[in-house]
Amino acid sequence: MDIIVALDLSRSMSAADISPSRIQRGKFEIIKLISSLKGDRIGLVGFAGVAHLQCPLTLDHRAARLLLDIMDESLLPVQGSALADAIRISTDAFPDDGNKHKVIILVSDGEDHERNIEDAAKYAAGKGVTIYSLGVGTLSGAPIPVYNKGQITDYKRDKNGSVIISHLQEDALWRISDLTGGDYIRMTDIQNPMNHIYTMIAELDKKEFMTHEFGHIKQLYQIFLSAGLFLLLLNGIISHKRKKYESAD
Repeated sequence: MDIIVALDLSRSMSAADISPSRIQRGKFEIIKLISSLKGDRIGLVGFAGVAHLQCPLTLDHRAARLLLDIMDESLLPVQGSALADAIRISTDAFPDDGNKHKVIILVSDGEDHERNIEDAAKYAAGKGVTIYSLGVGTLSGAPIPVYNKGQITDYKRDKNGSVIISHLQEDALWRISDLTGGDYIRMTDIQNPMNHIYTMIAELDKKEFMTHEFGHIKQLYQIFLSAGLFLLLLNGIISHKRKKYESAD
């Protein structure tokens, strides 16, 4: 399989409603996924206000882990949450040729400021890509910390000075997966969510492989059966004529 993991690097991912933070927990789950891969290629995409291919598809899982380590909220200069851009960049990272199953695992809190995700999801589906979404965060939410020299100095506020609470937005993530034939999972609902997703992907890949192998078999026994019956009939005719000639002699 070819798997692209798209990790949300927006500031809302620094919220700590999941310990130690959304982004750190997401990275921890991705590390567990990489450790579980069995001959599958892995790629990494980071996104905030823009999306960037951090690691092209590779069998070098150690290199993928090293590149994952440096992915954080400071990696991309443009802030925001461009889910659609992440889907398109991830989809275009797959090669056009090859028979491998193509999967995107979207790791995000679901906040989106572009609202054109349906077109992006349909684009991915048209390329034969399935998207599984992993929702990181809680429905109750948490404030978004503001850092200065590695220390929390405040929390993000709106124009009225009130602290902004970032909540897990599941609708967008669920819709993306639904449009591509994948599934949505809330991280807090399952003990090992990435392993669960990987198991679902492996089962889907196995099913498609079996369909590809056996779906085009044609029953050809009729040809040989007909030929055998013809030869048997011909043999009976020849035997009958031979006996007739022998009787005449």
